[in-house]
Amino acid sequence: MIRLQLGDFGEPLVSLNGSLETGLDGGVPVGGATIYVEGPVNGGGTFRSKVVTTNSLGAFSLDLLPSALDSYYLLTAMPPPGSKAGVVQRQVQAVAKAGQPTLKVAGAG
Repeated sequence: MIRLQLGDFGEPLVSLNGSLETGLDGGVPVGGATIYVEGPVNGGGTFRSKVVTTNSLGAFSLDLLPSALDSYYLLTAMPPPGSKAGVVQRQVQAVAKAGQPTLKVAGAG
């Protein structure tokens, strides 16, 4: 019999809450879209979040690991079936500030 023991791997994943809105008409919520992030993380290796679906108000919550230093995740948002919208991909960085995760969009202030 082989016995495997898993050790303590640090803090649990951090939850990030956000919302997806159109860039038109003052930001209309996009419900039913699927969202995930993937990319390199601290300590080496890669991470891909669980795929989540936005609610009717466009809100979502993802569990994240911090991005590797000076690197970015690729956030992918796919519109719901039947939508005329296209797939959105943005480079983002998961940054912990005062214990709360924040996504910084590449090139944004």
